[in-house]
Amino acid sequence: MFNKDGKAFAYTWSARNDMWVEVGEVAGTAPGSGSKLGGGGPPPAALGGPEGEAAAGEDAAPGEAKPELSMEERKQAMEKRIADAKLAKAEAAKAEAKADEKKRRAMGKEAVESKEEREKMMRQRDIAERKREKENDKLARKKIMDKIAAEKEARKRKAAGEPAEEEQPAAALAAAPAAAPASPAKKEHTSCTIMVKFLDGSTQKVSFKPDETIGDVHFHVANLAMGGEMEGWALSSMFPREVYTSDKRGITLKAAGCVPKAQLAVTKV
Repeated sequence: MFNKDGKAFAYTWSARNDMWVEVGEVAGTAPGSGSKLGGGGPPPAALGGPEGEAAAGEDAAPGEAKPELSMEERKQAMEKRIADAKLAKAEAAKAEAKADEKKRRAMGKEAVESKEEREKMMRQRDIAERKREKENDKLARKKIMDKIAAEKEARKRKAAGEPAEEEQPAAALAAAPAAAPASPAKKEHTSCTIMVKFLDGSTQKVSFKPDETIGDVHFHVANLAMGGEMEGWALSSMFPREVYTSDKRGITLKAAGCVPKAQLAVTKV
């Protein structure tokens, strides 16, 4: 309540209008309220001073809305909300970065394991190839030794006046048709060497079977130098020029003319 022209009037605070709103004249005053009735003029809150807000706190009835916060309090509340939002954003970014790092490490681990498995297969293939070569060399040496022994035995028989086992009568030799010259057997390659040229210009030799496909080479290069990424690039040959896109990865290396050796380059598509 406030004194207005010597009469007691009741006011209520309007948060919407940010001012005191007159309710009406009060017929009597409660004990101890004389201090609120002294002096004329507008209510203290209408002056916008701290006395008006203090009076508002004293005169506000229970259940009524309290006065709004001061500008400084509002500023502090706003700064707190901004700080909380920044902290939450930083925490979210940190969690996201942690998840990305975990995913990257998992992908790196898979790529390493795939590379190790591929290298293991290559080592086993090389061991088997060297074993076959040793066996072939052994057979070739045996044939040479058998031939030398046969020639030595023939010379011994000739020196002793005995006919050589392989000699035949002249008539039989004349009757025998001339044997057609045997055509040289075409060598069948069991492996092929692919020289892979990467985007940075570096190269690496890799061995494959002739019946393996362009897709096998593509998968090996993806794990070796492309971080496991299978798309966005392709292998290509120079002569003749051919880009082995996804629909051509089923072609065997033999059919692609990559046996016994060829060069394939990584190309962006």
